[in-house]
Amino acid sequence: MIPVLDINITNKCNYACKYCYTPTFNSDDVNINTFKKFLDLAKALDSKYIELCGGEPLLHPNLKELVKLAKEKGFGLILRTNGIFLSQNIDLISENFSWVGISLDGVAKNNDLMRYSKTNLSSEEKFSIPISAFFELKKKNPKIKLILSTMVSSVNCKGLKEFEKYLLNNLVPFDIWKMYRFIPSDYRAKENKGDYYLSKKKFKEISEKINTNLIKKKLNARVIFSPGKDTGGPCFFVSTKGDVWVGSTNVLNINEKTISQIKNILLKRKELKSIIKNKKETYLD
Repeated sequence: MIPVLDINITNKCNYACKYCYTPTFNSDDVNINTFKKFLDLAKALDSKYIELCGGEPLLHPNLKELVKLAKEKGFGLILRTNGIFLSQNIDLISENFSWVGISLDGVAKNNDLMRYSKTNLSSEEKFSIPISAFFELKKKNPKIKLILSTMVSSVNCKGLKEFEKYLLNNLVPFDIWKMYRFIPSDYRAKENKGDYYLSKKKFKEISEKINTNLIKKKLNARVIFSPGKDTGGPCFFVSTKGDVWVGSTNVLNINEKTISQIKNILLKRKELKSIIKNKKETYLD
């Protein structure tokens, strides 16, 4: 019923991006019992894939155990990461994940404007390490599907053509380039709306300058533009504490109800249609 179910397995992150939708007030990790309940919910909803999100999911202390539990239940795995720690986990990821989404917001100088590191990474390292991960993952597992995720805001929008040129000239191996318009919906994103806001009209103008046909021809990759709504996009995820969010609404906690009760409540949500459409567009087309 819902092909991909997302879970935020940790709020920890090595970045402190001002446009992020994740709260900064804790460093919670999902516990094993909540994760097992989440897997039971995913089974009940006929999900094919589990998407591990964060924060930075590679910082979860028990990542290997979470991966093992999900694989034993028969799920395909999707990872959303900023790519900095992929090399240290290359075997785990290349052997167990069907999809990996790596976030980069432009060439080094523009990516650096968007991404605030908590460590001493240089602007070049913040760019080159994730870029190298694309090549390393494809070398380890040619069948793995890679997504280049780019947040488009007023800060980096003028640099997207330069980024496109880099990707083409260097034959960066990804399967999808998905560009998201910055949405000032929650937490830091809402607080810093004035610094990053980009209208739908401007996003459309920028999108039309990207040569999708050339990207298809040279890289055999799709380009997806996601303009979203200012009130928030179509999302359905479970937090580290087990809170189930549909859009911008905290609907329930999976630890406080039975799977049957949760399923009945969720399937009445009108937002599901757009959520399912978004997931199918990315992973199942």
